[in-house]
Amino acid sequence: MQYINRRRETYFAYRGTTKTGKPKFFASKKTTSDKASRVESLPEYFEFYENPVNATVVIRRRRPTTLTASERNFLARLVLEYSSVDGNVVIEGNALVNKAQRLFSVSRYCCRSWKDGWLNLHARPSSLEDLAAIYLPHLGQDSYFELG
Repeated sequence: MQYINRRRETYFAYRGTTKTGKPKFFASKKTTSDKASRVESLPEYFEFYENPVNATVVIRRRRPTTLTASERNFLARLVLEYSSVDGNVVIEGNALVNKAQRLFSVSRYCCRSWKDGWLNLHARPSSLEDLAAIYLPHLGQDSYFELG
């Protein structure tokens, strides 16, 4: 099993053991390992994760999310459609505000001296498509930093 990151580097999945004998999974650019064996699939509760900052890849436990697989795929398509940024969709946390109507909120991280943390960007919950049309064109642009 392998994963290709946004820098076109290939990572391979390995299974090794901890000092206590428990199984551990990790990603490596090396095609072979003396201490672990390559695997063709990961347990369902593990996933490849690409660090959005430096594109390094690890295997981590899946994080719970209220997004459905179809919503995640839909969002990935919208990122390509509305944004000029070449990247992956990483869903962290929970932005689902209304589960019955499938309405979401949008926030961005701010690290200014006066406000260090998450800024809510949209006044009221909206659909993924509406939020994507408003906010995704700002990714990779100077206007992104003016949001919020």
